[in-house]
Amino acid sequence: MGSKPFEIENVSAIIISGSKDNLDFSRLDNPIQNPTYEYYPPKSGEWPKNLEILQWAWPFVLYPMAFQLPSGNVFLFVSNKTVIINPKTDEIYNNVNDLIVANHFPFIYPYTPTMVMLPLTKENNYKATLLLCGGSERDPSNGGPISSNKCFKVSPDGKSPVTWEKEDNMPIGRVMPDSVLLPGNNIKF
Repeated sequence: MGSKPFEIENVSAIIISGSKDNLDFSRLDNPIQNPTYEYYPPKSGEWPKNLEILQWAWPFVLYPMAFQLPSGNVFLFVSNKTVIINPKTDEIYNNVNDLIVANHFPFIYPYTPTMVMLPLTKENNYKATLLLCGGSERDPSNGGPISSNKCFKVSPDGKSPVTWEKEDNMPIGRVMPDSVLLPGNNIKF
C-alpha cells in the first residue's frame, strides 16, 4: 500500500458496549443500558463516551458489527444504521445510508446476520467491502421471525453518501451463521 500502517499511540482495542448485563426482553426497564465506547489501554480524557447509535437502537444493541477500515476509521453497524468512528479524533460521522429492507427485523442480536470484510487485494486497490448476509425477516403468515437468505454489501470509504447494494442471496436462510473466508475469495457459511 506504500504508506505506514495506521497507528494510535498505545491503543490496541476499541470496546463497544450496549448493555451491562444479559438482555431480558421481558424486563427492558431494567437499567442495564450502556450505550458507550472506550479504548484499551485507556486513552487520556474522560471515558467511556456515549455512543448515540447504541442509545437509538435500544434494546437491539448487543454484538454490533465493527471493522477497522484501511483508513484507520472504525465501521460500526447497529440494527440498520452505520456510524464511522475516527479513533484519532473520536469524531463520529455517517456517510453510509441506512439499510432499509422491507419486512426484515433489525440486523443485530437476537435476529443476527453475519458480516465479513472481503479480502483487501492489490487488484481491488485494497478497497474495503463488507458483506452482510442472513438474519431474520418477518414470516408473512404470522409476523414472527424466520431466517433470511438476503445478502448486501457496502464499501464505506466510498464517495458520500455510500449506499448498500443487493448481493446474491444465500442458498438457504440463516440466523447467526459463522462465516469463514476461504482461499479463492469464497465464503463458507
